Amino acid sequence: MKLKFSEADLLKQVKDYLNYKNIFFWRNHQSLGSQRGISDLMVLHKGIFYALELKTGKGKLSMYQKIFLESVNQNRGIGKEIRNTEEVIELFKEESKNENNSN
Repeated sequence: MKLKFSEADLLKQVKDYLNYKNIFFWRNHQSLGSQRGISDLMVLHKGIFYALELKTGKGKLSMYQKIFLESVNQNRGIGKEIRNTEEVIELFKEESKNENNSN
């Protein structure tokens, strides 16, 4: 029997990790009047803005989600599709390495 891993499960794991690392984030909910394609989680860490769109299994980015992530990247932020917690760990590990190399 294959266990299903939902986006809600991934969201909880990512939020738990960010809380554990004391990284400031907030959850966005798509609602009337929201920017179409807005990412699931917004993160502000060491002066860098991140937009994280969480997907699991065969989940795909919508056209609006792709546009949103591209807009973040074009404006000096980091917009990423995230498929597992390890990608988030790597993302912030890489950010720390880059910061240490610039000192």
